[in-house]
Amino acid sequence: KAKKLEKRKAFAGLIPGERYAEQKICDLMSYMVTHLENFLALRRFEQSDPLKRQCLLEGMQGRGTEILFEKQLLKTRKALEKNPLRDHRYHYDRFVLDSMTDEHFMRQKRHRKHDLLQRRSDNLDMYYFSEKLQLCVEMINRKNVLGAEYNPHMMEEMIGYFKKHIDEYAHSPAVFM
Repeated sequence: KAKKLEKRKAFAGLIPGERYAEQKICDLMSYMVTHLENFLALRRFEQSDPLKRQCLLEGMQGRGTEILFEKQLLKTRKALEKNPLRDHRYHYDRFVLDSMTDEHFMRQKRHRKHDLLQRRSDNLDMYYFSEKLQLCVEMINRKNVLGAEYNPHMMEEMIGYFKKHIDEYAHSPAVFM
């Protein structure tokens, strides 16, 4: 069983020789929690290559680094395509990357015909469908195992839609099951 840390002893250890002050120990604890939260967030950030790449691209946008941005965009796209897993996260990352690419070209006033809008829309659909289907399956599983009551909205409509568009989704393991 963990021992409860006494504020006075902690204060004496942290600030030896100074008289105990309740507000000061509360402030120190608050700062410590804030730093711990930042540490945990940074650890997660460091472990997520797609998130780091996305943040880097966002940081480069609009800073006069067009050539570097485009090189990083290409690296990021290649890294994303190397990942063999084509789950909901993959489609979300593609949606974000295509959105940033489209924004970049619009800022550059490079108005030309391209398929970015269609790709953005398709990847958003794939992200939504795969995430929604996963949630519906989990709801059904918990209902069967735990007796929990859920209402998986739109499941029947999605199944009907997939039946009508089976050729479009047959290639995607994230949706086609």
